[in-house]
Amino acid sequence: MVVSKQKKGTFTLRQAYHRLASECWTYGAPESDEQTMYYMGNSGHGELGTCCTVPCNVGYPSLAAPGNEWRFQQGQNTGSYHSIIGKKCDGTFWGWGSNSHNKLGQAQRGGWHRSSPSQIPGCWCDVALSHNSALGVKCDGTLWTWGYGNHGQAGLWCSSGCQLNRHPGCTYSNQSYSCMLQVGTQTNWISAHGGYHQDFAIRSGGCAYAWGHNGSGELASSNTTCYSSPHQVPGNWCFMRGYHPVVGKKTDGSHWIWGPNNHGQLGNGNTNNCSSPITLPGTWIVVTDGGQGQQFMGGIKNDNTLWMWGHSNYGQLGQNNTTPRSSPVKVPGNWIHMSTGHRHVVAIKCDGTLWGWGHNSTNQRYHCSGVDFSSPIQLPGCNWKYVEGGWSGTWLFSCGRRLADDDCKCVITS
Repeated sequence: MVVSKQKKGTFTLRQAYHRLASECWTYGAPESDEQTMYYMGNSGHGELGTCCTVPCNVGYPSLAAPGNEWRFQQGQNTGSYHSIIGKKCDGTFWGWGSNSHNKLGQAQRGGWHRSSPSQIPGCWCDVALSHNSALGVKCDGTLWTWGYGNHGQAGLWCSSGCQLNRHPGCTYSNQSYSCMLQVGTQTNWISAHGGYHQDFAIRSGGCAYAWGHNGSGELASSNTTCYSSPHQVPGNWCFMRGYHPVVGKKTDGSHWIWGPNNHGQLGNGNTNNCSSPITLPGTWIVVTDGGQGQQFMGGIKNDNTLWMWGHSNYGQLGQNNTTPRSSPVKVPGNWIHMSTGHRHVVAIKCDGTLWGWGHNSTNQRYHCSGVDFSSPIQLPGCNWKYVEGGWSGTWLFSCGRRLADDDCKCVITS
């Protein structure tokens, strides 16, 4: 399991997750672990990655981006508005789905959608999607960004004309940049992390930086001013990502949360915004960010209990109701992995079974019935290892055997 440039090793899935509780390991798979990728949900923007952009809903796990050479990256893969970036075992990064605002790094190739994976040019150590932009760390340790930049998340202020002078040949149109832009000149960046209209990146030693929109304190500064260049977030960090609010993990294993709190998504018992990181009590295997901008959160503690809090207009807290909660509430079961999508949740139990709940009536995001579920419902297949909720669907990763056709049949019971 790859953790950072400093720490490497191969562990079983369970060993790896428990190690996360005390050390700064990133969420991912062993380097030798080739995974098969599946998708279910809307595929009208090419999300399936199989050269098909026919507007259709895939209500069961279907083989996506053929091949078994993909490697899962927690919280890095999907962006808003129907996009995904995948990493292959050879270290290359590929993007498909919606290419709005050039966020897949494919501006020079034209077109709005990518219905099959296209390689992101260059040698990269890490790439992450934000709402309508992306950023990445190249193999030489430099940091780059591309796509939507109207809130300063391109790392340079977006007032008219300035980009043309500083980056000859790179145009600014439709609030987006036509090429990749380097952020600063430093060469010690080690990881990149996306947000809603914010970007986050970490340098060697754990120094984290944030920039972009800051209307609710997302950048952990003493004000709500947008930053068009990286602003340091106090502390030593190994992970940081924000979709209303921001969640970060420090090198000591503790999780912290800050930013907007209009639906209680900070989990601290109130609905007041907070621009200073507050600790999330307990020891966690994983904590998700804010449901792709939909103000709800979730996490799995090291005892394999799953907890949800925040907005619940579609039952995404899994409590069989739509009542918002400003403090964490438990979802029954023993869990090993989870992800919050756009108003829906997908999670894997310790036995490898897959479950989903929340918004499903649009695009059949996780179940072929096309109806919403406010408590967990089991989904097809077994032997699931990782899951990533997206804007209008769900990506799944299976290690070992591929699913047989019979495993993926949708059964609706009354």
